[in-house]
Amino acid sequence: AQSHTTTVEVPNPGILTINLPTEGYGSIFRKENGENVLVSRLSEAQTNQLFILQPGNYTIVYRSRNQYSTVQTLKKEVKIASGGSYKINLYQ
Repeated sequence: AQSHTTTVEVPNPGILTINLPTEGYGSIFRKENGENVLVSRLSEAQTNQLFILQPGNYTIVYRSRNQYSTVQTLKKEVKIASGGSYKINLYQ
């Protein structure tokens, strides 16, 4: 309604640090209603990356640049809580 104020409370984010063994390809997905929704792509040129994420369940998918088989794809799940700090090492 006009001249009405609606207050929206957004929870504090969490911090996710991802360490990769080599340069490669990857993405972060958030689980919403049973489906994976793309949140961010990982940088192909950086092996250490930091993300500020809202609380929720996430899946990180990664494959090294010199690996060509889907069998070599790494997948890790992480639950981000408000104000938490998380570190994921994606090494085989």
